[in-house]
Amino acid sequence: MRLEKRDTTFVISPDLRSKIVATIDIQALETLLQWLPANARDWYLKPFLLPIPDSAASVREDSDSNSVQARATIPDIEIVIRVSDPVIQNLLEDVWQPYWSTFSDEELRITDEPMPGLERAKRRRFG
Repeated sequence: MRLEKRDTTFVISPDLRSKIVATIDIQALETLLQWLPANARDWYLKPFLLPIPDSAASVREDSDSNSVQARATIPDIEIVIRVSDPVIQNLLEDVWQPYWSTFSDEELRITDEPMPGLERAKRRRFG
């Protein structure tokens, strides 16, 4: 799936950057997308786009948003969790690191969803 050579001509435009959630590493996302064929990029990018107002209700959390457990609940969206290519997997984990840095120690400890970068974030935080 990964290109033989990174396509550095692909860049995330300023307009598109403004539509991406703030809790990810956008530069890492751009690098990840540069390694992918053009026809695969949208599928990897879509989960990171801010919901448009009419579709905001489709992303939900199943519990009280004030509880620590709710904070550690990942919204119901389709994302890539694991890929067999180690370069792409490493970049995917890089993309998610700012998200995990927003979690308190307690939140990070109780989160056990199989999400990209979670184990790396725990190793960095707790050793």
